[in-house]
Amino acid sequence: DTEESWTLDIELPQPVIWWEDDGEQAAVAVQAEAHVGSDGETMEVLGLILPDGSAAVALMDDVDLVDDTDPTWRDLVANAIDISDDD
Repeated sequence: DTEESWTLDIELPQPVIWWEDDGEQAAVAVQAEAHVGSDGETMEVLGLILPDGSAAVALMDDVDLVDDTDPTWRDLVANAIDISDDD
């Protein structure tokens, strides 16, 4: 539950590397908001689209904003959708 929210001023869509417990994952941020919780703490959150088409929500602290030419991001996308040289 949040008391108030507002959009964050970042360019969207925005490629990101999301740092999860299982490792890093490529994603594209399509929504960016800040929310004030009932404890008064502000959380910055991103709505993400993952390479497989699923959606997720991540804290801004758990992602790195990158450019779509970032080699690590591109490798993560390629691995997630299983792009191979055999195709």
